[in-house]
Amino acid sequence: MTTSMMMTVLIVDDEEAMRDIGSRMVASLGHRAETARDGEEALRRVREEGFDLVLADLRMPRKDGMDLLREIKEFDPRIEVIMVSGFGTIESAVEAIKLGASDYVTKPLQAEELKKKLERTLKNRQLSMENRYLKNLLKHKNGSRCLIGTSPGMQTVFSLIAKVAGNGSTVLIEGESGTGKELVARAIHDTGPRSSGPFIPVHCAAMTQTVIESELFGHRKGAFTNAFSSKEGLFKVANGGTLFLDEVSEIPPETQVKLLRVLQEKEIRPVGDTRTIRIDVRVIAATNRNLDKAVQDGQFREDLFYRLNVVPILVPPLRDRPDDIPVLIDHFLRERNSDRKRFSGLSKKAMKIFLAYPWPGNIRELENCIELFFALGAGGTIDVEDLPPHLFQKVRTPLQMTWDKAPNLKELERAAIEMALRENQNDVLAAAHQLQVGKSTLYRKIKEYKLR
Repeated sequence: MTTSMMMTVLIVDDEEAMRDIGSRMVASLGHRAETARDGEEALRRVREEGFDLVLADLRMPRKDGMDLLREIKEFDPRIEVIMVSGFGTIESAVEAIKLGASDYVTKPLQAEELKKKLERTLKNRQLSMENRYLKNLLKHKNGSRCLIGTSPGMQTVFSLIAKVAGNGSTVLIEGESGTGKELVARAIHDTGPRSSGPFIPVHCAAMTQTVIESELFGHRKGAFTNAFSSKEGLFKVANGGTLFLDEVSEIPPETQVKLLRVLQEKEIRPVGDTRTIRIDVRVIAATNRNLDKAVQDGQFREDLFYRLNVVPILVPPLRDRPDDIPVLIDHFLRERNSDRKRFSGLSKKAMKIFLAYPWPGNIRELENCIELFFALGAGGTIDVEDLPPHLFQKVRTPLQMTWDKAPNLKELERAAIEMALRENQNDVLAAAHQLQVGKSTLYRKIKEYKLR
């Protein structure tokens, strides 16, 4: 998590001009701004939506800035707050700092001062989120099975994990098979307040209605054929923790109705029982299907979809994040290297094949490919002749990797620069030599296309 994340800032002021100034300043820093007219509206939105930073005036109708600050810190002490004080209210601003405000600015607002304080506070927020995320991953007993990626798509996933982990919102993770949806769910659990509770994964595919209801809700002895003893459901087992419903789209329609009731009422009824049991479980669901389309096709309940899709997270396929392939390869090699057999990495030619291959099985397929080297290879550098034949059969051309239709010249130029930088590990001089352009020209193009 090294690149900057987009943060969400709430501007709270009863004066429209002040809200506009704050919004423009936040947007100029590359972040998203929302506004509220008073403290009551602001507190409601903070509780419902969550924000990274709140910029609030001290004096407002209905609920002033000081009360708003206290209640925000009670709700989530990690939310950054900058107070805006008018002339003669500096003492109040200092008091706000004591109550947990990150900083304060005075009216009339000075654009440069406000910009610097917003930028500094948002950077602190990002560092805090990243440190908390990484700290919890280190504590996790399966720390080696963590999410890895520096691509913009994965940075968005990391940002959403950090934002949603602290609350109990239901999360729907979408993505192709093998992209790491369960790792996302585990990261949310491990970095949230339920991390000391159980994390229970349930694979919903290929279960009949009776089996899945027994697994989820439990059953009484004699409730159905072969129910020779009572069984505790996984919702109850997960009490105080997280229940992860993988491939939730495969749940039978009759069970979807019962799952909806559980999410609404926070209670379960075991199969064959008349009593209900209260539960305290966070639900995270995942699917490799387009649930929105499944709803339109009548294959999934619309009301259940909206209950699950409170916070959507889309995990990008590996073909859309080629920058992460060398990082993942390095991770899998280091994970498996031993005194008996060691691989130092891939040759440049072999890496080109890996970057061009579409990886339909995503990270799972990539990991299995690395496992194959350890099973069959002797060690050293992995070269083209060591690669399995199927990698060569589906290699995409640069155009197939990027576009569905003919690109324009600027798109071609940008793609060529990105590819040259990737192949040369971001060595600008080597990339310029490969592209047959001057180094200063390449630097100018990198700036023009806003490449990393």
